[in-house]
Amino acid sequence: MSPVRQTLQVVGRRMDAEHYRLRDFLTRTAQPYEWHEAGSAEADLLLNRLGLVDATLPVVVDGDESLAGATVEAVMEAWGGNRPAKRKHYDFVVIGAGPAGLAAAVYAASDGLSTLVCDRDVPGGQASYATMIENFFGFPDGIGGAELARLAGRQAEGFGAELLLMRGVTGSRMDGHDEPVGLLIDDGSEVTASVVLAAPGMDWTRLDLDGIDDLIGDGVYYGAGRSEAAQCAGQNVVVVGAGNSAGQAVLNFANQTARVTMLVRGDRLRKSMSAYLIERIENHPLIDVHLETQLTDLHPNGEGLGGATFTDAAGQVGDPNRRRRLPLHRRVAAHRVVLSRARPHE
Repeated sequence: MSPVRQTLQVVGRRMDAEHYRLRDFLTRTAQPYEWHEAGSAEADLLLNRLGLVDATLPVVVDGDESLAGATVEAVMEAWGGNRPAKRKHYDFVVIGAGPAGLAAAVYAASDGLSTLVCDRDVPGGQASYATMIENFFGFPDGIGGAELARLAGRQAEGFGAELLLMRGVTGSRMDGHDEPVGLLIDDGSEVTASVVLAAPGMDWTRLDLDGIDDLIGDGVYYGAGRSEAAQCAGQNVVVVGAGNSAGQAVLNFANQTARVTMLVRGDRLRKSMSAYLIERIENHPLIDVHLETQLTDLHPNGEGLGGATFTDAAGQVGDPNRRRRLPLHRRVAAHRVVLSRARPHE
């Protein structure tokens, strides 16, 4: 894993889905960057200075190097990523680069085992979406999820582990009980391992709503709290979910002065969220929690998302009609809908 570079300069369009994907990648890898909205005075000045006025967006400026038409894959390539595994056989292979997988890699590599970590995503898994993790052992003042993953990855590499990121394992084979396990990588290569540990973590629950696919990255996001919150001051945001990742997203948006509507399927937050997050959510004046509620419709406005409808079977928290359990259909204005309901990765 490459060390963090100096602050990047990025010119792009905030509401473009592919530009969002790049911004989210940089945020979740703890890479500092400054975002310049295309057409702004700052963006025009930067592009003029670099002679990139007509360049394809987004443009990433990394020191003296510039990359036009930048994608996550192109940035990884420029940083020396997307390389094949160095060995054909490893003592220990970890599938998944979340906190658990990276911890296992640190322990294995520190004991001298040849170690490989594979992940189809960036390091950290869902932890990389968390602005601040306050209940992780050894960090009494808390630590950002992306920073935690970056440090864990560098620690594993320091002991000789190899990280194969943005490369997933697509299959496996066994030629015999005493033979190494063969692992098929999505670049078409194969490695073998004496021991394989699967630590795939969690994945986002995909919602089946009409028109949702057309809005992904353009008003609707999966786990986008960190990279989107700074852009949403004064806007209306709907967050779907009740786990710690949802609680982090809700607080992150509200602390940036967004007005947040939180939709929870269960009848209370304490089933799936840490107490310290619940206390902050309940005391925040910009957060409105709806229990026993599901998102039922999205309303595009031609330029992205304009609103959302949810069905609230029990009424709003504190509503005197709650005991009557009358189904209520509510439509709210929404500039963003963030989907943060997770399930074990299959």
